[in-house]
Amino acid sequence: MPAGRGLRSAADTSSLQGPVLGQRGADVAGLGVSVFREVLLLIRQLRRDSTNKMNRHFTSLLFIAAMSPSVWAAAKTVTLNVAGMTCPACPITIKKALNKVQGVSKVDVNYEKKQAVVTFDDAKTDTKTLVKATTDAGYPSTPEATAK
Repeated sequence: MPAGRGLRSAADTSSLQGPVLGQRGADVAGLGVSVFREVLLLIRQLRRDSTNKMNRHFTSLLFIAAMSPSVWAAAKTVTLNVAGMTCPACPITIKKALNKVQGVSKVDVNYEKKQAVVTFDDAKTDTKTLVKATTDAGYPSTPEATAK
């Protein structure tokens, strides 16, 4: 029976003889209920096998996710004091520089306070890298407090 085709006639059962139906499927004309029962058993077995395989794959994915460092990494927030902000356009440059750092998820720069509040993934970056990014952009900064 070609792949993707269902049973359409008693003649189609001939491809099920041997490996699937065994010797009981030898008489195609007298199969009736017997073929139907065998096909149902085969379908149930295939479903059971595919469900077990899916469960194994799902369990493997859960294990991989649990062992991934990013799952255990926490989002941290640090406030950087940027004394060199002298004009209202400075925050734009600082924000762009910080957003280029891998792991940074949010940047808020306040010109009046001369501060940048940065939220980042501590598995991908750290405060030292953030300070370097602002310094390289021409605005040296210092962390106000340790990352929370």
